[in-house]
Amino acid sequence: MKYIHVLFALFLFAYGCSSSQNEERREQDLKKIRRTVDSLKVLKGNMDKSLDSLNSVSRKKDLEMKTMQNQLDSLQKNMNENK
Repeated sequence: MKYIHVLFALFLFAYGCSSSQNEERREQDLKKIRRTVDSLKVLKGNMDKSLDSLNSVSRKKDLEMKTMQNQLDSLQKNMNENK
């Protein structure tokens, strides 16, 4: 009977040690995930800034194209009136 108590105590000790190692591993994994999420947030911010910049350039080019189209239409109208 004493052996059963000793074996049970050893089992509980081994289980406790493995549980604490699993918790440490879980904590390390959580820290890695947090760092990854933080770096992804930074990358997303950088990509948003780049996208905003590209949209701004695109709007400027659209405005230039509309202005040039108006000038072309005006020139075509003048050419047709002079014929």
